[in-house]
Amino acid sequence: MYLAQKPYYFLADGSVKTGLFSIKSESGISWYYAGANYQLFTNRTITLGGKIYCFGANGKSLPKGLQALNGKKYLISASGTAKTGRRKYKGKTYFFDSTGAMMIGKVTYKNKTYFTKANGTLAKKGWVTSNGKTYYLNSNGTLQTGWFLYKNKWYCLNKKTGAMYKNKWVKKDGKKCRVGKDGTLQTGWFKAKGKKYYADASGNNMGVPYIGVQQIKKKIYVFDSSGVLGKGWTVYGSRKYYANAKGEITRGFKTIDGKTYFFNDYGSMHTGWLYYNGKYYYLNPSDGVMVTGTKNIGGTSYTFSDSGISSRALEGNWTVKVNRQQNVVTVYKGNTPVRAMICSTGLNNGTPLGTFTIQDKLYTHALYGPSFGYYCSHITSEILFHSIPQPQLGRKNLPAYKYNLLGTQASEGCIRLSMGDAYWLFNTVPIGTTVVVYDSPNPGPLGKPKGIKIPLSQSYDPTDPLYFNTGK
Repeated sequence: MYLAQKPYYFLADGSVKTGLFSIKSESGISWYYAGANYQLFTNRTITLGGKIYCFGANGKSLPKGLQALNGKKYLISASGTAKTGRRKYKGKTYFFDSTGAMMIGKVTYKNKTYFTKANGTLAKKGWVTSNGKTYYLNSNGTLQTGWFLYKNKWYCLNKKTGAMYKNKWVKKDGKKCRVGKDGTLQTGWFKAKGKKYYADASGNNMGVPYIGVQQIKKKIYVFDSSGVLGKGWTVYGSRKYYANAKGEITRGFKTIDGKTYFFNDYGSMHTGWLYYNGKYYYLNPSDGVMVTGTKNIGGTSYTFSDSGISSRALEGNWTVKVNRQQNVVTVYKGNTPVRAMICSTGLNNGTPLGTFTIQDKLYTHALYGPSFGYYCSHITSEILFHSIPQPQLGRKNLPAYKYNLLGTQASEGCIRLSMGDAYWLFNTVPIGTTVVVYDSPNPGPLGKPKGIKIPLSQSYDPTDPLYFNTGK
């Protein structure tokens, strides 16, 4: 009954009720609550004894089922109280907070995160967006976190919140990689903040930007230590490179701004003495510029033509020194180092230490496996210099993974070289040349060259003079 437009509940004897009370009817039990002023609570909820009651416009508790009140929804039990937590209703899952109100959108329940649709039902299996952030839900409705493969594309989701990272540098297996504006792992060529990068689309380093000198689809590029594609003068480690506007590196002689430089098979700028195509040149040690005219070098005067050719050869015999510990070969003319080469000596120090001589020169030779090497020179009956072993003769049968091991111990005991270096050694030093194999943490006076890394699918050596010639 309403008095002065206020609801009251009168008993048969005319008295009014206060507090919480229930009334039985044919439709079941209904709850009411009257305050100290005897007025019934309307359009509100109240918690008593740990139970939640929801009262409608007439003061009567809401009936069983999903009910709306003041813009919120509640799940009312048969006893007339609102339910909380994770609940199923008519085969669908809902979440209700501690006040009994239905939770919409992002929901945290028992330390797990879920999402619900606009109608409150649990969202399952698929992408959802909430407050401008993207998430992925598993088939049970739980939030996916970490690295996640979806339709052959990798995504990185925050380990705590599950939110997708976009346009951000992240880490995969401890390695830096990039996700794009759509959240996918960036592979192949991609840009970030105006800088260009390249990453493999598969393998252990999938998504990890290339660094150093790398061959990509027959072109050779240099990337700095951060993975940025070099253009113009670029430094990687202690080596300098020069790349064109497309990032392709220079090899051989190159005139830049009126000055001439020489870049070796691996693309790095050469300094000091150079033995090239049977002639001697000198590149200024401080800046790599080719010397012309007369110059005093080590107390001896040399004259160089306009094209940089020395009028006199270096004095002394050839000597080849192999640093087994560093996997570097340094070739000397007299006391002057003229070329450094990365190599692969024997696994577990399988290459013997000592002093030897070049015994022969073999264009090809059968090796262990069986396999075959090019430009071979024995220093013992079983140990020899040779190119990367190939399973069969032919210059396009290169096992790329073996080539990429240059600079580390990897052979059966022989001294492996790139095709270009093996060719140079074969055609430069004569039979009878002294070879010294030693161990030292110091790679040598010319340092340790940075090799070119090639794709595992590639079957030829990028330094092979059949495909590239710097005039070895």
